[in-house]
Amino acid sequence: MTTKFQNAAHPKQSFLFSLMFKKLKTAFLICFLTFTSFNFGYTQRVGFTDDFENGTLEFSIRGNQGNRPPFIIWGTQTKGAYQFTEADGVLKIDFARVDGHGAFDHFTFRPFRALSVTENPRIQLEIKSDFAFKLTASPTYSIEPPTVEYLEKEIPGDNQWHKYILELTKDYWSKYNTVQSVDFYINRGLAAKKTGKLEIDNFKMAWYLIKVNDMRAKLIDGKNIELSWKTTDPANSAKYKIYRNTVANFTADEKSFIAETETTTFEDKNLEPYQNYFYKVAPMGKSGEEFFATPEVTAETFVPGVKPEVAISSVNTKTVKKYEKFEVILNLKNVGYENPYNPEDIDVYAYFTSPSGKKIRIFGFYDDFQERGQWKIRFSPNETGEYKYQVFVKDAGGTGESTVNVLTAVNSEHRGWIKPAAKNPHYFQYDDGSSYYAIGVYSPWGNNLQRFETFAKHDANLLAIWDIGYGGFVNETGVIEEELGRYNQEKLGRIDSMLTILEKDDIKVMYAIWPHDLFSETVWAAEWDKNPYRHLIDVEEVYSDSLAWEYQKRKYRYLIARFAHSRSWGIWELINEMNGTDGWAKGHHQECYDWVEKSHRNFKENDPYQHPTTASFSGGFTEYREPLYERNDIPNIHIYPAQGWEMKYPADTMRSGVYNYAWASRRFWDAFEKPAIFGEAGANLEYYQPQEKNYHIHYHNTLWATLTSGLAGIPVWWDFPVLNEQDWMQLKHVAAFTSDIDFANLPWKPANAEAKGADIFVMATENNAFGWIRSYEKENVSGTLTCIKGLENGRYKITWINTWNGKTVKTEKADSKNGDLILTVPKLDVGKPDVAFKISNN
Repeated sequence: MTTKFQNAAHPKQSFLFSLMFKKLKTAFLICFLTFTSFNFGYTQRVGFTDDFENGTLEFSIRGNQGNRPPFIIWGTQTKGAYQFTEADGVLKIDFARVDGHGAFDHFTFRPFRALSVTENPRIQLEIKSDFAFKLTASPTYSIEPPTVEYLEKEIPGDNQWHKYILELTKDYWSKYNTVQSVDFYINRGLAAKKTGKLEIDNFKMAWYLIKVNDMRAKLIDGKNIELSWKTTDPANSAKYKIYRNTVANFTADEKSFIAETETTTFEDKNLEPYQNYFYKVAPMGKSGEEFFATPEVTAETFVPGVKPEVAISSVNTKTVKKYEKFEVILNLKNVGYENPYNPEDIDVYAYFTSPSGKKIRIFGFYDDFQERGQWKIRFSPNETGEYKYQVFVKDAGGTGESTVNVLTAVNSEHRGWIKPAAKNPHYFQYDDGSSYYAIGVYSPWGNNLQRFETFAKHDANLLAIWDIGYGGFVNETGVIEEELGRYNQEKLGRIDSMLTILEKDDIKVMYAIWPHDLFSETVWAAEWDKNPYRHLIDVEEVYSDSLAWEYQKRKYRYLIARFAHSRSWGIWELINEMNGTDGWAKGHHQECYDWVEKSHRNFKENDPYQHPTTASFSGGFTEYREPLYERNDIPNIHIYPAQGWEMKYPADTMRSGVYNYAWASRRFWDAFEKPAIFGEAGANLEYYQPQEKNYHIHYHNTLWATLTSGLAGIPVWWDFPVLNEQDWMQLKHVAAFTSDIDFANLPWKPANAEAKGADIFVMATENNAFGWIRSYEKENVSGTLTCIKGLENGRYKITWINTWNGKTVKTEKADSKNGDLILTVPKLDVGKPDVAFKISNN
């Protein structure tokens, strides 16, 4: 069956208003309020069946309105194409289409009242035809606005009876709840000559429903699988059809049917070992109709007494440098699995014991990039000395383990992964304790080697990217989880390559696991149709549904296993702009926050390298969300001033831009002892547009205003193509300025300072400081008088730096007296309205 969505005016609309036929019909309209009683007046709205036994095409029962004409159930406006007869217990149709005409001729089923389809959203009918054709059923959900869909079935011309079930699309029936009518087309859209005869019997729509639930599969003796279940209606359940396949997500049809039973148990015996078997059960009513098959259950067979085996096939090295990759390729035996990405199917993991005695659990993963078909363990050490490690495999047959092996780790020049600093938690540190100040740009798509080289050339150390399918070296391959519970190996292999490139220059990745697009069907940039969770749930349930969460945990585990070892894996961005998702937009706010908290906790529990987590809302002024920032490692706001950020100084747009960035940085500093970032900024949503010179001056200002106001990295500008060469050089100058500042280990905090006719921002300890001054009165800040407060009394060295070219303007000495260090900005080599400085007592 294929489905085409439509929500527009349709040729049949006038027919829905004017259809009146000349023949009469009495139909069986059956709907059970319970399975033992029904109310005829209500049945018209809930369920409909027609066995075509009474020889008429009309419904004449009108209750107390018996003086009104009968209501037409089956009919057509094109009687030349469709000739109806109800006889011999079936609906007989003579079909004739003249060449070049009638491409959209159809006949229509129209119930007396709209049918509620929420409990059983299906159409079932039996067809016998002496010619082959494509049947299109088109339910009308709403007349205003006109809303229809198209469901297709291929009908063979073998003159034999076949039963067809058409599943209504959830996007429609869950929204509109009822169906007004159904049009049926033969070879819709084709105007070729066609004649033939067909018959229809046992038409049903939204009829009463029997469900099977609590389905279980139990393995017996390693080779027999016992199924058990319950039914919602024992009295009306006649028997149960059993369907089986060795592939998940199979269709319950004639090919997968294996047996039927009248009881609620079934044992499938003497199955092949090391094989996953998947089952579905469909109940049959006493009147012969088959209802929905259950969700599938699975069990895996094995040979009793034979344990799984795992051995080391090869390693990439026996001596590895600190923070570099140690990779083990495994050989598995006596295992069976259908999905290598499902740890409940097969679980591969290792324990590494460090030289200091720390025991570290490392997940294994299946790598099928370029059809490698390899099981791997990846690990990166942060201690020197001898590590011992042992690999385990667990499946239905038990747990197997490798021999204990040895790895030697030696020193390297690398500093490791990043995390919130232990001594000054407002900043980041590398694993070795040294400082990391984030300098980077968002490049969510369109990446290539030239872009990576641009980052390296300008000393940028953070690249932010999404899991999305919008193009570029990584993202031209689609999303990671395009198929439910299975992962896009082409994309994952390219991420491996990207990390290898970035490791060379110590560039960290902030990876958005869930861009808002993938959780959005009706909000901005909706890409829900690319998310396989759409087959499980409605879009607004992604934050709360327990089954969706199980799939998310599997995905996170896989990402940890494959990438977390890399020293270039930087930050887990759990969700990018949560308010751009249906779950938030439809009011599930607490569920959204709870999801962030459990996602963060999942990474804390399972990521052995403890990469930090973050999450964000969009860039409007009102999107500051403290409950979000409390639930992850890195407070992260997006800043887009055009989205409601008022100008502090209406007559001075440039100064207002500086104020907003500095003020938002201080707000984070005052509220959280965490490294805060502006995870997105810029685009075309600043006070200036990218084609304007002032846009790039403003970008320069945001770098220095946030650095000197306590942010843990520069604003992550959206996005790469917006920046010009001058902008990239500003990143290089900031990188040089920050290279010797020990953010992580010194007690930096915002300091009080004053400057005549200028804004001044300073971060200081008791005897060190760095800051930035920008004049709002003149184009050259030279000669501006300043006072920095709070430094201990004593003599200090002041180094003045031209922020536009990175050059030192002057180094001088000055004394702090009574807590005041009074300075005058020296004459700049090139006159600019701003200047940076460093102050030290040595």
